[in-house]
Amino acid sequence: MDFLEIDGAIISQIPGDEEIDMDLIDLIVHNTRNTWQAGRRDEEKRRDTIQGKKAELVFERYIAEHTGHRYLSYDDFRKDGFQKHAPFDGLLIGRDTDMAAQQECTEVINREISEGGQAGSISPKLRKALEDRGIFTLEIKSSALKNRDYEGVDNTVHRTREACRQIVHNLERWDFFVYPHYLRTSGTVTDFYDYTEYVRSHGEGFPQGNERFLRQLMIAEYEHASNLYTRFYFDYAKGHIYLPGYILKEDFFRNPRIMHMPGIKSGMALYYMYGLRNRTPFSRIDRDERIWAYNREAAYGRLLAGREHRCGICGDGLRICKSTRNRGFFYRCYTCERNFSLESVMEE
Repeated sequence: MDFLEIDGAIISQIPGDEEIDMDLIDLIVHNTRNTWQAGRRDEEKRRDTIQGKKAELVFERYIAEHTGHRYLSYDDFRKDGFQKHAPFDGLLIGRDTDMAAQQECTEVINREISEGGQAGSISPKLRKALEDRGIFTLEIKSSALKNRDYEGVDNTVHRTREACRQIVHNLERWDFFVYPHYLRTSGTVTDFYDYTEYVRSHGEGFPQGNERFLRQLMIAEYEHASNLYTRFYFDYAKGHIYLPGYILKEDFFRNPRIMHMPGIKSGMALYYMYGLRNRTPFSRIDRDERIWAYNREAAYGRLLAGREHRCGICGDGLRICKSTRNRGFFYRCYTCERNFSLESVMEE
């Protein structure tokens, strides 16, 4: 398979229907439960499933051809008869992880799924065990390009390199997203501040004080999330698929942003959002030390409230404060009596 890189994005051809297992597609469609896209008919489920499987196939081939690692789809080793929600889309497995370790880990995943509830989730303990073996969970979301993604592009002519670059630029307006752990849908919770108030009221075992509370919350969200998130975009007009890049789960929880997903289909679903413009190109995935030299404690320290930050003026420690009026959090230096936004501090 040919891959073209433009401005950090990978572009390839959309695989044909003959390249995927249609019997598997039928099995998935028959058992798929609607999540945030409520009311989907089988025809729409089938179209979405085919698209998702083609996205996985392109990713699997890219990893095989351009890195020493490998991708294994969850559907290729699951043992639940497709009766439960998938806990992730697949596994990114390091080159130093042998097949015996891979087999052992997939068996543990299936055992935990079979012993768990209908949700099909896996525990933070198991996620940590996978990470320690060089195996990382991955979420792949796929979408067809929308009209806004073609802005500045002439669809009536051959797709030039400059046109592809314009599409990549347009895609940077989208976001990566993941469900919050403690609440997936709500008509009243609309942002991160609301969500923290909800967790304070309904969660158990959280400490008092903004910093201790936020640290524990961010670690809990981090430990329940998959390791990598990516979005692929299908240009059906010209038969291309765009792989803009990926992010790691820590990116959602450094300067958290929660909102409802725009659009009628998503309803009241809540998501952590992180701008696609901040993606890491797939060309770097083979040498991303945040993955292959994974340090969990260092990652914790990069989360909101994960470590102490100091005032750039006087050098004293900053404290996280809550603003009820502005419905948000900020850092304050009580020595200088100055306030700093989360963005300005977390980006240091």
